[in-house]
Amino acid sequence: MKSDRGRTVKEGSTPATDSGLLLSIAIPTKNRQPYLINLVDELLRSDRQDFEIVLQDNSDDDQLFAYVAGLDDARVHYAYVGEWISVVDNCDAAVRRCSGDYVCMLGDDDGVMLDEALEEMAAAKREGADAVMGPVLLYTWPDITHRNISGLGGKLYRRPLFGLRRNADPLADARRVVARSGAMGLEGLPCVYQGFVGRAVLDEVAARTGSCFPGASPDMANAIGIASFVKQCRWVDRPLVIAGHSRSSGAGRGTMREHRGSIAEQRHLPADTVQTWHPQIPFFWSGPTIYAQSLRTAIDRTGTGAALGVPGDACLYSACFIFERSYATDIRAAMGNSREGIVTLIPKMIYYALVITAKRAVQFKNNMFVRFFPDKAAIEAASIAEAIVAVRMQRRWR
Repeated sequence: MKSDRGRTVKEGSTPATDSGLLLSIAIPTKNRQPYLINLVDELLRSDRQDFEIVLQDNSDDDQLFAYVAGLDDARVHYAYVGEWISVVDNCDAAVRRCSGDYVCMLGDDDGVMLDEALEEMAAAKREGADAVMGPVLLYTWPDITHRNISGLGGKLYRRPLFGLRRNADPLADARRVVARSGAMGLEGLPCVYQGFVGRAVLDEVAARTGSCFPGASPDMANAIGIASFVKQCRWVDRPLVIAGHSRSSGAGRGTMREHRGSIAEQRHLPADTVQTWHPQIPFFWSGPTIYAQSLRTAIDRTGTGAALGVPGDACLYSACFIFERSYATDIRAAMGNSREGIVTLIPKMIYYALVITAKRAVQFKNNMFVRFFPDKAAIEAASIAEAIVAVRMQRRWR
């Protein structure tokens, strides 16, 4: 049903069209209405007409429908799916409904510097760039807590999460991520989640695999899925995206050390995740394991193994032993399925253990800085809208 106010859609989806829009902001959401409303209200303060906001709602009810209809703004699109769908399906539905030249997918607790992003998309379009990436800042919503750091929530942190390094060759960087099986994260790879990707690239991946996210974890699946199709990436110095960590989000659960458990119990994952799990990957849900699974699945579905290389196992096992020692039995079982012999596997695991430990030491130093010098490390902000305003007020980020 389409509302006669704006372009609200209650059921189903709207296919992408050539609308002449520069940017689509896709926001899949589920039961986190207050965060989403705060972001949408802030974005609609802009007078720009060359962007759209695509909301894909899989909440337990459609209360957002009345909110969107009341906006009476043709720049906002809304679709509600009442039955259960996976987070990948929700993300895919959101991105496939986008019609802008570039697409940025955000979590419903994230933020984007809209005017600045539109300036960069215009420059990217002139250059013929397939993607745009830059520093991503961290904002923790007030409901976030940490066992070692008091007062962690309600703050915009000055140090970017990633994006300070300019990656000259995205394909070479993708090979490095593949060699580590994604155990150290995306490492700044171009990605539609908290990044900006040309819709033509996304369409190409979807045509080949049936999805813009050919794996169980949307961010890693998309980053690896598009890796062979991004020929030119525009790197910018100013932050365009703010990653929001809230109590009910995956990132927030990671901050609170709750991002682990049985794969079968993770209802947000695709229904076939257990059946398609790769035997080389320890069989439990955590950041490193779901990234490794998504990476391998994306390579298989895109058929880009020749370009991206064979996923390595050593970094994954080291990360699992360091962060998830309680699953040691599952880790050892997966090691028994590794294609790498134990003679070569163990030295690599020791090397990666040292690399990961060094990174943890840097993170510990950063955490101590936050703990003892909170005013220098972060800026108070009660919401993502306030965080966006705070970024614009900082001279160093203009």
